Amino acid sequence: MTDLTGQKFGRLEVIKRMPNSKWGHVIWLCRCICGKESTVYSFSLKNGRTKSCGCFIQDVKTKHDHKSNGEITGTYRSWFCMKQRCTNPHNKDYHSYGGRGITVSKEWLEFSNFLRDMGEQPPNKTIDRIDNNKGYCKSNCRWATKGQQARNKRNTRFITYGNIRQSLDDWSKKTGIPKAVIRSRLSRGWSVQKTLTTAAKRYKKREEIV
Repeated sequence: MTDLTGQKFGRLEVIKRMPNSKWGHVIWLCRCICGKESTVYSFSLKNGRTKSCGCFIQDVKTKHDHKSNGEITGTYRSWFCMKQRCTNPHNKDYHSYGGRGITVSKEWLEFSNFLRDMGEQPPNKTIDRIDNNKGYCKSNCRWATKGQQARNKRNTRFITYGNIRQSLDDWSKKTGIPKAVIRSRLSRGWSVQKTLTTAAKRYKKREEIV
């Protein structure tokens, strides 16, 4: 059995192991960030089912009052997930965020400040960093669509032509040249100008793009 003493799960920090339950389940004594202590089953900690002493839901309900039809709003969920991936080493996405130095501004550690700066989450949009090498703060964040976020990934390739810098995907849409063709031409040493101004042709006998 893995010793969980000292490990953190959401708002909980494991203090020590307690006697097993009458069914044989392992139980741990945990201290929440609010200061309250509670006992939690080992499997509930590991599968993420229990992340606080119960104060999280109460916090949402009484402090933020940010619920719609009895459900936590998308705005609050975006804020909470943003904090988790930047501050919780147990979060599955931590290595891509907090693990590489992406932080949340001190003001935004409070939901009310986040809501003040960003407003309500628009339909079909989620929180996005304008500069992927910088953290979450008012000056570097926006509500963006999935398409906008896809073009804003760290591995997105950008091409500059005629003083216009766009992603390969955007150039493909603008010129009508398939992305695979643009990528292939550049890899073969074509200039950006020739790549984007030469129409793609498809031979009828051979499905070969040139």
